[in-house]
Amino acid sequence: MEGRFGNVEGSLYEQRAANRILARVAFLGIESPQIAYSNYIPVRQGFYDAMFAALRGGIISEDEYLDLTDADLIVRGQNRRHAVVEISLGPDEDDISRAVRRSDILHRSTGEEVTPMIATPGPHPAFIQQAERREVLVLDVHA
Repeated sequence: MEGRFGNVEGSLYEQRAANRILARVAFLGIESPQIAYSNYIPVRQGFYDAMFAALRGGIISEDEYLDLTDADLIVRGQNRRHAVVEISLGPDEDDISRAVRRSDILHRSTGEEVTPMIATPGPHPAFIQQAERREVLVLDVHA
């Protein structure tokens, strides 16, 4: 039962965090950020069109396409900069690896700049250092 409660709590946090993340990425060089993809809200068809084009063109594999659609949040700015955000109440190395991997897939798909990010409340300094070594930005997001 505890595992299911934790999953529900994590899902609610992810939903609440999205708007706070949008507000923060605007300060990180992503101009007029919009949600390009989310597991919680309907997305514009343009995201899928671009990913299907990359898939059909052999730029990404079907597994990579499906992996990218498991991202918690993808933000795109009018200046064609993106962020792939993994949202977690208890972040770990797996979150860092997913953010890096999915950012690479999106970069290859679009040719545009992509920043991997982790959003979490009160990240531990050791985790921030671990993420920075892999060039992943950690956002302290309380939602």
